[in-house]
Amino acid sequence: MNTTASQPDLSAAIPCAAGPEIVPAVLPLLQGGVLLDFTPGTTVESLMVERLGIDPEYAFGRVQTIFLDGHPVDRLEDTVHDGAVIALSAALPGLIGATMRKMGVLSSFRSGISHRNDASITTGGDGVFTLKLFNVVLPELGPEILTRGVFLTAQRFAGRLAMLPTAFFQDQPSIILDGREVRLTPDMIALPGIDPAQLLRLTIRP
Repeated sequence: MNTTASQPDLSAAIPCAAGPEIVPAVLPLLQGGVLLDFTPGTTVESLMVERLGIDPEYAFGRVQTIFLDGHPVDRLEDTVHDGAVIALSAALPGLIGATMRKMGVLSSFRSGISHRNDASITTGGDGVFTLKLFNVVLPELGPEILTRGVFLTAQRFAGRLAMLPTAFFQDQPSIILDGREVRLTPDMIALPGIDPAQLLRLTIRP
């Protein structure tokens, strides 16, 4: 995979597979952002429907607020560049939420911060973007996206495990890390034998 100096090499990621019982534990990681591969120059619409596998009705209806690099998006035809950060949310509460809604009646009030499409974006090739999910979109879309696989560092994964209550580990959950079974324990502060900065490709088995 071709990369730039600022983008990680996803091809060097170590595979990490887990069963569906771990989904509630790792779901919050998608709120902080996970990495995915894509083709730069893809439209926001194609990214949601084709790359993420979101049902078009859900993408156009349920997903009411989209941020691209921190700017609210109105046009799903806008293109996504390598290294972009995409955040998806249902309708946000209050006046601010109504203002940030895509193509909302109040969208003109935030025209100064709305996303502006860049026609000069390089298209094609291999790219990386960060995906963030918020409010009800997180539990509704997150599990399916995890079955497709996401990328994150071993440090973030282990850090999330360290935050879990002891009760989570009572059934002795495990992961398959680079082909070997690793039992998850309450005192685990790092993945055994893995550099904290190492990228993982985390996939949840259906």
